[in-house]
Amino acid sequence: MVSWTPPPPSPRWTGHEDDARLGWKLQALAPPVVLAVAWLATSGGGLSQALSRIFLGMWIHELGHALTAWFTGFFAFPGPWKTIVGDERSWSVRFVVGALLVGIVVLGVRAARPWWIGVGGAALAVVIVGAFVVSEETARMWISFGGDGGNLVLGPALMLLVHLPADHVIKRRWLHWGFLVIGAFAFCDVAHQWARADNDFAEIPFGRIDGVGLSDASVLVERYGWSEVTLVERYVMLSWLGLVCFIVIHALLSWRAHGALATDDATDALPPAHVDVVVPPLEPVRSSPRRAREPIDL
Repeated sequence: MVSWTPPPPSPRWTGHEDDARLGWKLQALAPPVVLAVAWLATSGGGLSQALSRIFLGMWIHELGHALTAWFTGFFAFPGPWKTIVGDERSWSVRFVVGALLVGIVVLGVRAARPWWIGVGGAALAVVIVGAFVVSEETARMWISFGGDGGNLVLGPALMLLVHLPADHVIKRRWLHWGFLVIGAFAFCDVAHQWARADNDFAEIPFGRIDGVGLSDASVLVERYGWSEVTLVERYVMLSWLGLVCFIVIHALLSWRAHGALATDDATDALPPAHVDVVVPPLEPVRSSPRRAREPIDL
């Protein structure tokens, strides 16, 4: 037995580890920074808030209407400044949405992804209640509420996409940075709107929109009998709920990613182990026997 100690390791390539640390710092710091910039940009109104609403917030607003309609069993098509909603519930919409959510849960079970199972299961429960239990009139009321409500829920969700795995297609194509900006501005625009309305009811966006009809706030107050206090309180409460959920989930995911980096660094820092190499005894090389040359018969 020959005892052998490996030589000191040569300098190791650390480019991938440096990239991983930089990526963690960016995904931990960028969302709060972008959220703060969006809050300042939409705080004073004017051109910056108008551009934010036209190019970013409006699309999330209409998607909020459409998602609420789909989750309550209605056909919906989101467009610029208006979402077309069906006159009555559709069995095909309920089937398609339910099948998609069941598929997400099944894929989560097979891939051992708890997030897929949790989100898909919760969404499926919402669809069961929204599309089969609540009345059509109540569903239409929540579709109206789901416009600005969509900004306050989908905005934080879009910002959290920075925590997707590095091999995800959204991460590989750098789309998560765009979703971060869209989510931050969509959330802050509406949160500012209802924060101002909480101090002054004159800031509530009542009125009629050309080519669309009554605004969502007017529909909720005039058609469904909400008071101004109830309207403002529900949007403000949803604003705080979305912000708190974003902060908590972002902090937890950042902490988990940092723990994974620390574990990798500790593993790489372990000293090389002492290795005992067993050298088998050498055996004499035996040449293969030569075959006797046979005479050639001419």
